[in-house]
Amino acid sequence: MSKKTATVWFTVLVVSIIVIMCGVATVDNVRYRGDKQFEAKKITDWEMSYESETDENGLYTITYKNNIEEIAPGGDFLMFFVHHGDVYIYVDGELLYSMIVDKTGSYFEPVSGDSWNAVFLEEKYEGSEVEIIVKTKYTSYFDYMPDFYLGDRTTIVKGEFMNNAVGLLLAVAIFVVGLVMVVYSLIVRKTRSNPYSVLYLGMFAMMIAMWFIINTPIINMVFDNGTSLKYISYMLMGSMAVPFILFEKSIIHEKFDKVCKGLSHAVILVQFVTVILQITDIMDMKQSLILIHIFMAVSVVVMVVVLGLNLKSYTFKGLSHINKINILCGMLTAVGVGADIMYYYIDSNSESDYVFSKLAVLIYIVVLCYNSMRETQRLMKKGREAQKYEKLAYRDELTGVYNRTACNEYMKKLNLDDGEYTVIMFDLNNLKVCNDTHGHNMGDEYIVSCAEAIQEAFLMVGNCYRIGGDEFCVIGRNISDDTIENCYCMLGAKINIYNQEHPEMRMSVAHGHVRYDRELDEDLKDTRGRADKLMYKNKIDMKSIIDRN
Repeated sequence: MSKKTATVWFTVLVVSIIVIMCGVATVDNVRYRGDKQFEAKKITDWEMSYESETDENGLYTITYKNNIEEIAPGGDFLMFFVHHGDVYIYVDGELLYSMIVDKTGSYFEPVSGDSWNAVFLEEKYEGSEVEIIVKTKYTSYFDYMPDFYLGDRTTIVKGEFMNNAVGLLLAVAIFVVGLVMVVYSLIVRKTRSNPYSVLYLGMFAMMIAMWFIINTPIINMVFDNGTSLKYISYMLMGSMAVPFILFEKSIIHEKFDKVCKGLSHAVILVQFVTVILQITDIMDMKQSLILIHIFMAVSVVVMVVVLGLNLKSYTFKGLSHINKINILCGMLTAVGVGADIMYYYIDSNSESDYVFSKLAVLIYIVVLCYNSMRETQRLMKKGREAQKYEKLAYRDELTGVYNRTACNEYMKKLNLDDGEYTVIMFDLNNLKVCNDTHGHNMGDEYIVSCAEAIQEAFLMVGNCYRIGGDEFCVIGRNISDDTIENCYCMLGAKINIYNQEHPEMRMSVAHGHVRYDRELDEDLKDTRGRADKLMYKNKIDMKSIIDRN
């Protein structure tokens, strides 16, 4: 599928979905029980009380009482959401429902987690007193008033989903963007563009998105184990700062590397400490959240100082494009988080969906994702250009084999005590005759053909280097005499094939090889010099044979 066709297809698909969804948005399934429509309503005016002393299990008791004045024919569901508590529901003193977290199988005392609770009330309970008892170990919930809903279960679930829909969709969008960044970074990881900044930002996006999703109340309707979800939430909160700090480290001045590394290690240490405190029952992970919150606040202050010093080092104009975007989007995120904090204190009993924070984080992630990927593409292009220039610097333009510079650089890097090195020298016979008789174009073709024959024959020995107009060199490590002789035979066979196909210009290659000897050679250049002498001796011998014939 061409790019143009794909663009048209995607556009038509999106427009079609929007048109269809707008058309059916007002359509609803209206359910009736007899002649009464299914409804769901919020029950208010609950009488709330709590006991300031714990029971024999070390739990505080919070009680909610109310009279249910109207229940639909056939009965209604009473549903509500609680945090970290066991739940008991009584109607006129009769226990109808309980939700107790069974902790007997755990080797430590876990938190209870969050849960949706639903009890079916028959029509006969209309006007009866409903008493809901929540047992919790946390005094912070003494002032917490859940939202109690009465009505059709499907309608209640649908209403709760609609209440959480915007926040949930934003969280899913953040996760998808993060996943794209992680996959992208893994695809380009073998390039020289160093895509780790994209990887770290993608990991942070996925982790904070998972934290948002898990803390959306509707999710507890899908996954029944609220304790597991809560621990995943705690672990994500305690560790998501690490990829974010590593992302910042990858884009700011390298002089702040130690600060960022130290901060990352400290975050990991705090996470480890909270786990130890939990499994030893000294402090559960909800109680130790204060440690994470304090350290997160300290981390934010440290990162703000670091970013400020980074800004001071460059001035805003001198900052890279990605750093400018990071600062501006960070300010936007701070505004979003601030708005959610204000909303929380305005209505502290409401279930916060962090919509402003999620929207700000989504914008932050998307903008930085785009710019990070664009920066990675720029570095990849720069890397390809660098490879091109490196090839020009170390490759012979005519033959494509390595040049004299590459040979000298290679010999400098070698540890001559790490193995036995052999230098093989080659010289092309008849090149001057070819140039004089057939022209330099034919001479260039002759050089290329000889280079290919030498490279293919000595491929198992080492790289081939063109170190002069008609001189080539191969350097081998721990190569036996038999291997070298076999390579000479392969070269001879390739020369014979070439000469059969090109009788007008017969190929002839002189050669000579010696091993590095520390008593005779100061370095491999001396070894190459001795091999060069043997090669010229072979060249003279070959010429004398031709003259005799």
